[in-house]
Amino acid sequence: MRGLDGLPVTHTKAFRPCPELPYEQHCASTADVHVCVSLEKGGRGTAISKLVLANPNQERPMARANSIVLSTLPGVNDSNEELHKMMGPWAGDLQELLDHGVFVGGTLRAVRLFLGGDLAFLSEFLGHKGASARCSCPWFPVVARSGEANEDLALDYGPIQAVAVAQTQLRTRKQSKDAILAYETGPNALLPIPRTPAEHQSIESFPLLEIYPCQIVTAPLRLTLGVTQVLLRLGIEATYAALGRASSVVAATDTGRALLDEVRVRPVAYHGGGFERRASHRIAERSHVLCDALAPYLPEEQLEALRGAWATWAALAKTLNRAQDVSVEEAAAFEVGAFGLRPPLKAAFPWLSITPNMHALAHHAPAFLRRFCHLGSYGEQALEAWHGWFNHTQAQCTADSFLGTCLQFVQRAALERQPSADVALDNGQHRRPAADCARKATKPSDGRLRQNKAGPQQTTVGREKEIAEVEAWARGRAVAAGVTIDAYKKK
Repeated sequence: MRGLDGLPVTHTKAFRPCPELPYEQHCASTADVHVCVSLEKGGRGTAISKLVLANPNQERPMARANSIVLSTLPGVNDSNEELHKMMGPWAGDLQELLDHGVFVGGTLRAVRLFLGGDLAFLSEFLGHKGASARCSCPWFPVVARSGEANEDLALDYGPIQAVAVAQTQLRTRKQSKDAILAYETGPNALLPIPRTPAEHQSIESFPLLEIYPCQIVTAPLRLTLGVTQVLLRLGIEATYAALGRASSVVAATDTGRALLDEVRVRPVAYHGGGFERRASHRIAERSHVLCDALAPYLPEEQLEALRGAWATWAALAKTLNRAQDVSVEEAAAFEVGAFGLRPPLKAAFPWLSITPNMHALAHHAPAFLRRFCHLGSYGEQALEAWHGWFNHTQAQCTADSFLGTCLQFVQRAALERQPSADVALDNGQHRRPAADCARKATKPSDGRLRQNKAGPQQTTVGREKEIAEVEAWARGRAVAAGVTIDAYKKK
């Protein structure tokens, strides 16, 4: 752990609980345990929301043993009201952990609470209005849109589109406390005298817990997917702006074929027709292939800006998703790269709109990385592990209603943590581990090596399906590019 000044903490202080006093965050040198509250939505068939409490773990960040399912709810509605139903029974227990700490190896440690998940979940948990709000970022009280109504706020907090402005001030815990007191009777619209935007900064519902804004996690998975998608669409949008719709379709198709044939990735349905994270890393590593495919369509200035952005993003993505501790030098390089990613893109592609996630990547992620040494183990790995486990065990959790299935799911998850869980859940099917080094290549001519393997055995139908998926992705990106550029030209 590092202190607030970025230097390693060489000694730790004992934690002494003071539950009679209002909860205040302990100092950086206090030995603590980190827990992260997150929400995962999805499932096979009927969707389900799973509220998970995870213990960030560097060695095995995807291990379900480091997390607990707190609650489940059918559907994908993660509104503030529904989250209160899911979180309500556990809020007191979490507060008790924060007040009294936990024993680890006979030593009392403090508990530091983190909040993770996608932007919609973070906003609803914090009582924030969301990405469409006047102050759309849950981390910073920056103004999303310009206009006369937002001039005063922009002077105080700055606009989110000002990419050359230095780091802005985080939201404060006092604002969350004030919102809890102000909205105990309901949302802002129901108050006798509604609070002004300058007072509530788009916090318009009752927050579930008082969270320190510096401990809101920038989700590595969402950032990796999101920034990759932004860089992929910018070249197609620039082609539409310069050469028109027909050329943008051709450019998008060439990009898609390059992704399929040379990068060897393709879009997947469960990411809305986008690319999964492993594919995003491959795209960033081989971004020169995409830039070469777009070279006939883009002006030299835009092409160079895109090449530079891809190179910067490839380095950022590796640090962003790493669970091991990051050195001070690498954290400094990450900060320079994250802050410098947007200005060249904004200059070359003026229609680019900076999202709250991109703003958090530039300003919040570097500070979080300096303070807690890594970002990867605070990500969504435990959530995705529970998602896969639920899909696997859903057939065994049968009931008269889907709500009953959710109940059995939580009960089974709790049973796995009992001392006799291995015996109770053992169905007799076991997989024998392979002998040591049995699957490792020992000679340069070994057929296990990738370079010695024959090309993939692919049927004509499979190849045609891949091409059809890529062409559908290209058409969708070309249509979206037209919508973006046409809207920009009308301003």
